[in-house]
Amino acid sequence: MTIDNGIIDDDHRHLIEIMDGIMILVTSKAPQGAVLAMLKALLDFGEKHFQREEMLQKAAGFPENESHRRIHDQLLNDLRAYIADLSNVSCQDLTPEQCHKRIHETKRFLTRWLIAHILGEDTKMRPYVERMQPVATAMPLLRAS
Repeated sequence: MTIDNGIIDDDHRHLIEIMDGIMILVTSKAPQGAVLAMLKALLDFGEKHFQREEMLQKAAGFPENESHRRIHDQLLNDLRAYIADLSNVSCQDLTPEQCHKRIHETKRFLTRWLIAHILGEDTKMRPYVERMQPVATAMPLLRAS
């Protein structure tokens, strides 16, 4: 899943760390508030990462920048909708079977949300990494902010 051996990859690692935390919470049937807080942290970090990625794409002359931005917008909208849906019902309100199904749905959603995007879309940026580097090296790590 390596894209640039730099800030984009660092962002992706942090997004995956947040996703792993969400899955631990969901699997352990943690309180709904904790799961929602982690999903909102994923949304917040995702928004910042997508903005950064789009800025780097523009700087590098990435020809698919506009379509990539639309994909990012859709991913964020999907995550917002998922958070809203999850806000309505917690595992504590469901049967064990329903809760198990929700856990698997969450895993599938998060995998599609990020991993499939990185492998399917972000890898297209690899040929433009050298052009991105002058701008990228001036950017701080997001996880530090």
